[in-house]
Amino acid sequence: MDIKKLTDAVRFREVAHDYRIEQRIPANKLMNAYFELNYCIGNLFKRSVVTDNIEEDSEAILDLYCEALVSFFQVANHKKWTYLLLVSDEQLHELEGKWKTQSFAKIYLILQKLLNQSYFEHQPNSFQHAWHIFLKFGVVELSLPLNQIEERFLSLYGKNSADS
Repeated sequence: MDIKKLTDAVRFREVAHDYRIEQRIPANKLMNAYFELNYCIGNLFKRSVVTDNIEEDSEAILDLYCEALVSFFQVANHKKWTYLLLVSDEQLHELEGKWKTQSFAKIYLILQKLLNQSYFEHQPNSFQHAWHIFLKFGVVELSLPLNQIEERFLSLYGKNSADS
């Protein structure tokens, strides 16, 4: 999965384009990006927790995962932290061999804690750790193949998509 290509695809995508005008002021840009990230992660985890068979609902879950990826990229772009997202192919493939966590709620709460630390305490390491956990969640817990994530992401948000 080419993380740089994915981040480049959404580099200039506007955050919170449908928010009320008073919420779209420049001072709120980073806050809105984190809000979107938390919201998208919440939607993904909610769908994953209530679905009886993740494989049968994999298309919808994959779309939600890609939506959360956009939000991760937007926060990283805004903070100039895209370098924290770069992961080698070897590291990505190592994820596939990791153990499956039984509690999605625990993963979700850890992600929230790390993202809040990265926002409120300006900790780039917390953001990077959240990113790695999110990648593992997609590849291991949701069983989403890396190539499928990249293909769907580019079809939804790539330069040739209608949504860009």
